[in-house]
Amino acid sequence: MRSISFQSQSFILLREFFLFAIGFVLFSSCDTGKSNLNPIVDSEVPVLQRSQNSKHKTIKVPGHITNAPLSSDIVEINGKEKLLLLDNQKIYIFDWEAEALEDSIDLSRCGSLQNYSGFKWVNEDSIWVYNYSTHMLSLVDKNSNIREYREIIPKGTKNAPIDIEALDYERIGFHNGNLYFSGGAIGNIKDAGEGKRFPSLVVNADSVKHFLPYSDIYYSNSYSLYMNAVSHDLDDEGNFIQSFPPDHFVYIYSADLKDIEKIYMGSRYIKSISPNPSMMTSFDRGKMEEYYALTSSYGNIIYDKYRGVYYRVAEMPIDNWTRDDIIKPFSIIAMDKTHEIIGETDIIPKNENLLHLLYICREGLTIRKRPEGNKLDFIILDFVNE
Repeated sequence: MRSISFQSQSFILLREFFLFAIGFVLFSSCDTGKSNLNPIVDSEVPVLQRSQNSKHKTIKVPGHITNAPLSSDIVEINGKEKLLLLDNQKIYIFDWEAEALEDSIDLSRCGSLQNYSGFKWVNEDSIWVYNYSTHMLSLVDKNSNIREYREIIPKGTKNAPIDIEALDYERIGFHNGNLYFSGGAIGNIKDAGEGKRFPSLVVNADSVKHFLPYSDIYYSNSYSLYMNAVSHDLDDEGNFIQSFPPDHFVYIYSADLKDIEKIYMGSRYIKSISPNPSMMTSFDRGKMEEYYALTSSYGNIIYDKYRGVYYRVAEMPIDNWTRDDIIKPFSIIAMDKTHEIIGETDIIPKNENLLHLLYICREGLTIRKRPEGNKLDFIILDFVNE
């Protein structure tokens, strides 16, 4: 069995459950029988070992800055890695190595940035900011000047419009001048009428185009609205990878959006994922949380440009669940660019307080701990597949 060695760090708040009533964090009680959707096709997945050499990083956050940003990222600026945090008015720039705040960019000209807003840092003169409430994109430079506006009007049907977001779960992608977004259908895709639903879109100077429809399982089963929200990323060649919460497979679109591949990237721990038709008529927060807590699903997917590896989160049910307990045990699946699964970690218990949203820096995949006080804690895992 071949071996690899790479490190990992993660970051960011778990996709919020408490956002507005139609929210994407929706879940319901899980009393239906499990259907064997997309059965496991490869159970001989190597174990991706976590070594004892994991590094920890703590960044102190001044009192006027939230420890639960709308969105965030780790980027390179002038050859140095920076941690960027977005609140409703500014992007705060922290030196990742020095673990210190060094600058901020005022975004007040972009309007008030509420939940589901986000940004894409291209360079210091090209920072795309998405205002969820207005569906407007602003191109900002480091001096807060607005260089361009673009409007995004989500396309959809009366029964299942697509809600475009830019959380860390669905970070804005950028390649060759194109911006890539994802969101989710607000409603039951199965009962939304004829035709496919497209949860992703690409934006350029001339057009807004939806592409990559929901996978087929959505048209034969009903899930909670949370299961409609998808995660995506781009590789270094501009290929677009999409992960659907109830699907063991991922979908990779070529950079020219002409070809698509369906690739198995399932977890050894998830045998089936339970649909729940009753969820679609309920907006009871308690039931939504319960369904999420007791149901397996797939979460964030991200591409590691330094190692040529895709990572995908597999979320497990919570044992002895209690109300407001929203951190699930999870594993991380790694797949290389030939679409071979390199391995999967053991299940990471929820008492480690690691959030499920992933970031990449030179050292690897970064996982952020649940926020406490005026600091952000990260763990940089050292993975060794033996």
